Formats: sequence, structure tokens, C-alpha cells
Amino acid sequence: MNTQSQNPPATELEPDATAETAGSESEALLKDLAEQKDLHLRLAADFENFKRRSRLPPHISKEDELLWKQLATQATFNPRKTA
Repeated sequence: MNTQSQNPPATELEPDATAETAGSESEALLKDLAEQKDLHLRLAADFENFKRRSRLPPHISKEDELLWKQLATQATFNPRKTA
């Protein structure tokens, strides 16, 4: 019976090469994290702007709310509507 291991010997990287590889991976992950944080910040800002734009102005009364919504609907782009 063969008692020796059939696996080839593991090759180990030099300590400097391992540190460089880990450093480059770390930098790549930090860059990706910064990009994701930036995207999240921009998405949150866009949502806040949307909420601000979609609110009725404070001088509009409840009675004028329906008229305001109708005007806002008519002002939207409709590609099927001809001028």
C-alpha cells in the first residue's frame, strides 16, 4: 500500500509577494467601497430632491391642490401627443 501523499507539494509565495498581493487587493476593495459610498450618497440626494420637488408649494391651498396636480400632469412629456 502506498502511504505517501498523492498531492504535489504546496508552493508558497514569498512574503513580499504575498504582502504586495494583499496590499493591491486591499486597495482595490477600498476603491470599490468608496465608489459604492459615493453612489449611495448620490442616490440618497436624488431621493431627497425628488421628495422636495414633489411637495406642493406652501402657498397652494387644499382647494388648488387638484388644479396643481392637473397642471403638473399636463406638463409631463408625452411622446404620442402631437403639437
